[in-house]
Amino acid sequence: MTEEELEWYHAGISMMKKDGDGRYVRVPDRIFRDEEILRLGHSVDWYFNDASRTLIITHNHLEKEDYEYSGASTRFTEGDSKYGLTVPKPFYDDDAGIEGTSITNDVMEKLDLPKDGFLHFVYHSGMISGTKESCYILTEEQFDKRFSDSDVWDGALDQVPKFF
Repeated sequence: MTEEELEWYHAGISMMKKDGDGRYVRVPDRIFRDEEILRLGHSVDWYFNDASRTLIITHNHLEKEDYEYSGASTRFTEGDSKYGLTVPKPFYDDDAGIEGTSITNDVMEKLDLPKDGFLHFVYHSGMISGTKESCYILTEEQFDKRFSDSDVWDGALDQVPKFF
């Protein structure tokens, strides 16, 4: 299947919120109810795609050479009417450090996740088929750069994003 043949989906947008000394993001229902990209009570592995410089989340192990495992795995839990996913601290807090994780300095230099702000959950039809379900997490800036009509965005992804 070529990139032009893939159907792209915007599962939702969620604001990063403070939770104690950490941050979490509410996972859109479509990600775990409809597509089972994530599963409640299971760990979520965070990958960095070097080619697109974006984060990818999954409940599976990704083996492609373009996906660099960040070393961060967090739980996806339900509670108080939220379906929260803890965001690994090194991704948004420069002072957290990467010691004790397999996150490399190279990844941290390429990743610019805000402490506050919105994150978009985006995937294509190839990411929900088979056993390697996964989803891109894009910042507002990344979303705007990849979808040229994002300033008049109506909630539908009618174009192939510019990832590369």
